[in-house]
Amino acid sequence: ETARLKSEIINHPLYEHVLEAHVSCLCVGLPMDCIQAVESQLANRHSVAMKYCMLGRNEGLVLDRSKEIDEFMKNYLLLLHSFKKHLEEHFVQPMKEAMEAYMEIEQTFQAFTGVSSINLPTTSKVNKELEDDLLHGNDDFTMDIKMHSDQEDSLLEQVRDELKMELKEEYFKSIANIRKEILRKRQVGKLQGDTGILKQWWNAHFDWPYPTEEDKQKMVEATGLDLKQINNWFINHRKRNWNGRGIIDGDTLKSYPK
Repeated sequence: ETARLKSEIINHPLYEHVLEAHVSCLCVGLPMDCIQAVESQLANRHSVAMKYCMLGRNEGLVLDRSKEIDEFMKNYLLLLHSFKKHLEEHFVQPMKEAMEAYMEIEQTFQAFTGVSSINLPTTSKVNKELEDDLLHGNDDFTMDIKMHSDQEDSLLEQVRDELKMELKEEYFKSIANIRKEILRKRQVGKLQGDTGILKQWWNAHFDWPYPTEEDKQKMVEATGLDLKQINNWFINHRKRNWNGRGIIDGDTLKSYPK
């Protein structure tokens, strides 16, 4: 049974793409010598594939592709593609930022001392190399696709369609979140309660528009606003409409809380 499944997988039209996607995940963030070791092992894949194909024939297995195998290969390819994207987000971008920060420090050091401690490549060169690695690496969706059978083209098209749907869903979720954030920010600073009471108190105490804590508590109960909103309202109102021009004598000033 195991030999039959392996034979079906190896003979599947998407096998090479799944293998390339798997290797591309392994190579994200690997040192060059490790990548070369992976590639050398990958070069032996045809002999391994031939072994399982021969094993299947010797066992008299009929390599009839089932829908389950098709679904497995498609879903696994989607999973690997998504996994590689997450790996790049968590590794490549922080690495670029770290290199840029390090080179800024190096440039500052050189500006102060006139000496370059290490011959580092420029930021643009590092970014270019990283982008080249991403664009020309073992990416199952950017590799040169040769002649495929109609079945293989159909399966690849299904994979692409499902990826597009996932991207659309992520896009619409992002748009919805942005819209919520915009609406939330529009509400910031808008008082939903009755500010008329605050204005009345302001007009009655214009000489010294600093309500006591007791006054504020009464305003909370009367307006439905919270204490922070009331404090902010008076702070902003004083900035716009009052600069201490009220007539206050010494005795009156002493009576107000400090």
